[in-house]
Parts: sequence; structure tokens; C-alpha cells
Amino acid sequence: EEGSEHFFAYAFEEVTGRTIMHGELVAIGVLIMSTLQHNRPERARAIVDASGMRSTLIQLGIATSEIEASLRRLPTFVAEQRLWYSFANDLVVGEHELTLARQAVGAEPT
Repeated sequence: EEGSEHFFAYAFEEVTGRTIMHGELVAIGVLIMSTLQHNRPERARAIVDASGMRSTLIQLGIATSEIEASLRRLPTFVAEQRLWYSFANDLVVGEHELTLARQAVGAEPT
């Protein structure tokens, strides 16, 4: 099913105008959303790592600025698209959330 991790992926595609392999982009969303929700992010990371899929920004050709812009866009995106209610609806994106997101995907601050 779709949740905030998928919605992050959709927002990324809208913000950047490009697509990345769906599972890999959703995995990035899982890493970020599980961290922001304090929902066992270490378990999410272990599963993604064990899968062997590409999961770093460098491997996927994603800039840190794209992650940040997508996360900032996410709350209004889900409302405008009338997507299922999720954590993304009430997300307030400030510097703390951006820092956590960068840490979740091993990105350097911009």
C-alpha cells in the first residue's frame, strides 16, 4: 500500500521532473519517513541494505537539494493531490527535519 514513503517519491518526481526506478526511490522515502517518524529507522536501513538495491544518493544520481526540495513540497503536495492521509499531511519541514532526512540517506548538508 501507499503511504508517506510513496508520496515522497511522487513529490520528488514532481519537483525534479524526472523518475528513478520506483522501488529505489520508494526505499529512499522509507529511509527518510521512518527516521522522521522515529519508526525503527535502523530496521528500515538494515532491510534496504540487505536487499542489495542502490540506496545512496550518489548511486541514484540524486542531489541533496532535490531531497530537501521534495520534502519541503510534500505536505502541500499530498493535500493538493488528495492522497490518503499519512504522516506527510501534518509534516512541518524545518531545519531539524531536513537534517534528519539528510542523515537518513547519508547526504551532506547543502
